[in-house]
Amino acid sequence: MVDHFESMLNGATSKVKSLKQEALVYLIAVAHAGQPQRALTYEALHAVAISRINEQEAAISKEENRIRTLIDKLKVRNANLKLPQYRPPTRALTLTATAYANQSNKWLGASETLQCTLTAAAETAANDPCKGLAETPDIQQNAAAEFTAAQEFPFTADDEFKTPVITSVVRGTGDINNAQEALAGSSACVATANTMGSETAGAGIQTQTLAELKQPQKTAVVKAKGSDNNCKYKPDTYPCCFVGANKLGDLICAARPANIPKQEAPSTQTGKKLASDPAMVKVANTLTGTTAAAEAGAEIKTKAAKQILEDTDSTIQTKCIDPLADTKISFKTGVSIVAGNIKDLSAVANAVATLTYFQH
Repeated sequence: MVDHFESMLNGATSKVKSLKQEALVYLIAVAHAGQPQRALTYEALHAVAISRINEQEAAISKEENRIRTLIDKLKVRNANLKLPQYRPPTRALTLTATAYANQSNKWLGASETLQCTLTAAAETAANDPCKGLAETPDIQQNAAAEFTAAQEFPFTADDEFKTPVITSVVRGTGDINNAQEALAGSSACVATANTMGSETAGAGIQTQTLAELKQPQKTAVVKAKGSDNNCKYKPDTYPCCFVGANKLGDLICAARPANIPKQEAPSTQTGKKLASDPAMVKVANTLTGTTAAAEAGAEIKTKAAKQILEDTDSTIQTKCIDPLADTKISFKTGVSIVAGNIKDLSAVANAVATLTYFQH
């Protein structure tokens, strides 16, 4: 969309430049005309060109500020949805837990968060900070029953999950030193970070058992799981924020180089819009529901993260980005009707008129 609008603006200004060149040609022709009648003809053509230039410049002047403002807003939105910043399948994760101490390391996106979260949840089942609560038969049965009923995970077999299960919660603290300390406090999290890497500086990982998650939840689409953190191993030091569908949408979309505010995940505006999308709900339920147990092999974990990430990226691409260029619009300009796809309406002739339509 930025390209389209910049093309519109460039097209309109290019037309003025072309008209000025045309007017100059007529002016030169007047000076070199051998006959008065021909000179008058060139003077008339020059006057027409000047009139068209003035009209075009007036139209551009009227809309240019709004065009520039819109382009700036779109660039900000694009920075928030910058899919190319997601880790491509061919690029290995190489960061280790020590990266959390790097003050210049910014929040980069969701793919590492999801991968690290899924794996940390699996790993921490074997190193439960909640004193083994997840090992009780009731918790195991609840986890197995919930997985079978909900089918929230892209796995081919559910027997991998009939084992202790922990739900992983991503916390945005903004204090990178605290995040580093939080990681260091859990050997499973450190192992996960060192194995898979993570580029989510300022995001710590803490665990909750399934039992403590059976509480009313603010966001209905995450199947009424709770928001209280009853597994704090350092009370009041590491406040948690529950990653519901609203905030998950931003974890997915907020691939922006910005610091995480103190004790807050990125803005929830994008997530609110995506919370009703079935694919986003599935990812929300996956991230906040029962997760792969410690016995799940590396291949299973990798497959889960890969499928979730691909589903997420493709959903954003197909639902939020691709349809824009092919959106059909029509509007009246003067006595004419302009109609077509947005991508086709950035031609010089329709540039200013199309932008005016979008602005109003």
